[in-house]
Amino acid sequence: MRKITAIDVAIGMRIRERRRSLRMSQRELARRIGLSYQQVQKYEGAKTRVPPKSLARMAGVFEVNVDWFFGGLSGLLSRGVTMPVDGRTLAGFLGTAEGRELNLAFSRITDLRVRRHVIGLVRAIAGKQ
Repeated sequence: MRKITAIDVAIGMRIRERRRSLRMSQRELARRIGLSYQQVQKYEGAKTRVPPKSLARMAGVFEVNVDWFFGGLSGLLSRGVTMPVDGRTLAGFLGTAEGRELNLAFSRITDLRVRRHVIGLVRAIAGKQ
């Protein structure tokens, strides 16, 4: 059995992001791709890897190209990053509900100055722990 990697976490986050932007439930996505909603939960939570066949079906439902799922991952892919998700790494944190929620909220901040202030605030808080 292969370990879940940072790439798996990122793909799961992209699936969740697109599904939610379409206002689609996990049950609806699962029905449309011929899986159980529990399996969609596992993909989104990076508990299991998403097989190519499922990615292709989701791409059709989401009306995107399959390569959309890998958007922003070219650096990880070209370097062969296979960081396991174990809870003690950045990838482990990104695999948690809090990590996904934090990243999704941060990605919605469009003002670069505000982003920098948020990063500074988090660094200051983390330094005091």
